[in-house]
Amino acid sequence: MSKNYVTCIIPARKSSKGIKNKNLQKINGKELIQYPFELAHKSKYVDEVIFSSDSQKYIKILEKLNKKKKKQTHFLLRPKNLAKDNSSSYSVIEHALKNVNIKTNIVVLLEPTSPLTTMKDLDFCIKKLLKKNTKFDSVVSIVSNDKFNSNYKTTIDKNNKIIKFNKNINIRRQKIIQEFFLSGNFYISKKSELEKNKSFISDRTYGYKILKKYYTDIDDYIDLKYAKLLFHLNLKN
Repeated sequence: MSKNYVTCIIPARKSSKGIKNKNLQKINGKELIQYPFELAHKSKYVDEVIFSSDSQKYIKILEKLNKKKKKQTHFLLRPKNLAKDNSSSYSVIEHALKNVNIKTNIVVLLEPTSPLTTMKDLDFCIKKLLKKNTKFDSVVSIVSNDKFNSNYKTTIDKNNKIIKFNKNINIRRQKIIQEFFLSGNFYISKKSELEKNKSFISDRTYGYKILKKYYTDIDDYIDLKYAKLLFHLNLKN
């Protein structure tokens, strides 16, 4: 095993509330599960791939694609208790690493709901953790959206009456301090720190800013249509 062995885990469960068979929805003729799978195989730094799913159908789709891939790939059928709405990402990662028995150094998590993630961004962030003198234990992708800044946060009661609002709600947007939230494009961590924190976030986490044109978080049909629009706009540009 190389000094810094990188394993990419791709979780994809079959049930979803917002869109039926969400992970099989297509953008430009490809199911969503294909995007992180192909990205992991194209990465310069990913050594091995684990696809974790509670669906044999999902696994069979990617097994066909895997015949053309050179990297070692494991297809793991996830138990039902790890495919619930409240199942944590860490529990899925822990199950994958224990069952495949990989002695890895770096863990990457890629999800089908972020199909516009670029290899350039992913590899830049993996490389950041591979540096000998790195100050960070993990890297997560973040994105800014001023329209949903906390300065505009408002609370309503059961009758839709506004009961709480920020007194600075009329502040000019140009003067608002920029805020970021997790974009979901990728999560990367040293395995030892991930096991210790049971999270990709710690006080030694680097936030990598994703351009808005690469950000999607597909939960419903509106998100899916928006992702398709972004995909074709990115192709044109």
